[in-house]
Amino acid sequence: MIFFKIVVFLLVVNMTPALLAMVLGDRGNLPLDLNLALGNGRPLFGHHKTIRGFLGAITAGSFVGFFMGFPFWVGFTASFLSMIGDLLSSMVKRRLNIPPGEPLMVLDQFFEASMPLGFFYKTGYLSFPLTLVALFFFVVIANAGSALSENIQVPGSKNRIRLVRSSKQFKQWRSCHEPLPVVARYVNFENSVIFRLAFEGFLKVTGLYEKGIMNALNVRLKHVYITDSRLPEAFSPLKILFVSDLHIDAIKGLSNRFVKIIDPLDVDICLLGGDFRFRMFGGFYRTTHKLRQFVKHVHAKEGIFGVLGNHDCLEFAPELEDTGICMLINDAECVERNGARLWIVGVDDPHYYKCHDLEKALEKTGSDDYKILIAHSPEIIRDCKGNEVNLCLCGHTHGGQIRFPGIGAVYTHVRVPRRYTYGLWEYCGIKGYTTSGAGSSGVPVRFNCPPEIVLITVRRFKTV
Repeated sequence: MIFFKIVVFLLVVNMTPALLAMVLGDRGNLPLDLNLALGNGRPLFGHHKTIRGFLGAITAGSFVGFFMGFPFWVGFTASFLSMIGDLLSSMVKRRLNIPPGEPLMVLDQFFEASMPLGFFYKTGYLSFPLTLVALFFFVVIANAGSALSENIQVPGSKNRIRLVRSSKQFKQWRSCHEPLPVVARYVNFENSVIFRLAFEGFLKVTGLYEKGIMNALNVRLKHVYITDSRLPEAFSPLKILFVSDLHIDAIKGLSNRFVKIIDPLDVDICLLGGDFRFRMFGGFYRTTHKLRQFVKHVHAKEGIFGVLGNHDCLEFAPELEDTGICMLINDAECVERNGARLWIVGVDDPHYYKCHDLEKALEKTGSDDYKILIAHSPEIIRDCKGNEVNLCLCGHTHGGQIRFPGIGAVYTHVRVPRRYTYGLWEYCGIKGYTTSGAGSSGVPVRFNCPPEIVLITVRRFKTV
């Protein structure tokens, strides 16, 4: 009888994080490793291992064990050891370069079961033979449950439709309309009026506000050079004008500054990384009016492509297309030159709305084609398994917008390691660049973090 109790107990602990994820979705899914990475660039545990799941499993195990007749401390200790074993499996998988969430039979369950079963053996609840039998039963049942859960949550069909929760649809709708309750504008974290007013007041009292506005208007042209042997020779050198986080209606005179920088430039492609407007709710007439003037001064041979950011709602997309921007919402467009092909791939916002679907966006592309991915936030790297795209361009972080010498950004507003939040980076064979953005959000000031419009030159070099 005690044998079956222990196996059921371990299965409850094992299932709790997955059940919490199914019920709560993305709410409270702070990664347990706080986005720390190993020496090979892989995450320490991966974003699948969350503080919510870790604490939930220990809590569930403690109480379930108690109701099964075990002392509370026994249930707590066994649950804790099970979660430590689970994290150990994740660390081993990251060392083996296995992506987070990728199942691996036996290893996924071995440490998670063997550590608490060793505890039950040492405390006299199980004999050694029964411990081995319990380990075998748990590995088989847990692996079957994992496979079933995977099939339920992610159907195997290549033509699957990614489900969008009604809460996300409400976010999209709300962002295109004035919130009915006035209080909603004050307590929404992404666009908190309370924070903005308080911080603005502090800056004005200290005499720093005007300086911050001047810094935000001092947009620079930044040149970035990338070499990539995978770029088709017909496209080398490839000049990309990359502008993200315009927030074009934030400060008077900002759009004129943009025009002065981009008008003299002749490029192959212009890519826009989202967050076209300043506010996160309401209409967008003022924004589209300024964007039309901006687009008129872009000289891009192959066109202008853009994606939505967390300040842009879905209803905004047709208006953006009317200005002359080809909006890529989990989609891709092919550019051909002298028989060679290059794909511009764009995904929906991976930060706030989380409606991105990289798999769908890549459906039309060929495995050997050169692919440039535009995503509003570098959080898209969680969906990149390597070699799917060649170049990834992101924004959203604003480089922190306010940086302290020797410390860096106060806040980057993303759940990825800091090396991906500004500048050049590499991830699983993907070359990437995260811009500090052309505009400013929240409070439209900058300190020690100049806004930028980026001119990227990608060249092919011949390997010897």
